[in-house]
This record gives sequence, structure tokens and C-alpha cells, in this order.
Amino acid sequence: MEKKTVRAGIVGAGFAARFHYEAMSKVYGAHVDVKGVYALDTQQAQAFAKERGIRCYESLDALLDDVDVVHCCVIVAAMMMFIFSEAFLMMPSASRTARKTAS
Repeated sequence: MEKKTVRAGIVGAGFAARFHYEAMSKVYGAHVDVKGVYALDTQQAQAFAKERGIRCYESLDALLDDVDVVHCCVIVAAMMMFIFSEAFLMMPSASRTARKTAS
């Protein structure tokens, strides 16, 4: 029976990301194709990717477009700040203006 291939990506390139990458190589029952990594610290992400022969993504959106599963390996506080800032930037400009005016 042929194993299903799952395309995976890693957000973060630090301590936890190393463990997740290694664990994905040991998954039984499916082939995990690690497509690449994205991190706010571009230099760290580039080094992580180069060491493992995977792609370093320049944006979270690009990574999300290429994968089925995301391993989130970042400090929670930093990730929450990033998610909220990204959500704010995605809001229509009229909503942002209304929020600024209401403050």
C-alpha cells in the first residue's frame, strides 16, 4: 500500500522547530514532505532551511499556499502579536479608519 504524502511547513526556526522537523521524518503511515520554513527572523529561517535543504519562505501566506499542515513552533506571545497585526492589515481600510476615529 502506497503511503499518502502530506505537505508540511514550519513556522518558526528555533529550538522547537528542530524537534518538529526531526519528528516529521519519523512519521509512520504517511510520507511527510517538509516544503519549508517561515520565521520573522529571516536570517534564522534561512540558516534553518539551508541546513535541511528545504525552502525558506519570505511570507507566511506563501508557506500556507504550499502546505497541507503547519507546525507552529514559535513563542505564543510573539505569534499572537503577529496574528493580530496581520489581521489588522487585512481589514478593509474603512474599518481601520473607523477604529482609529473611535479611539
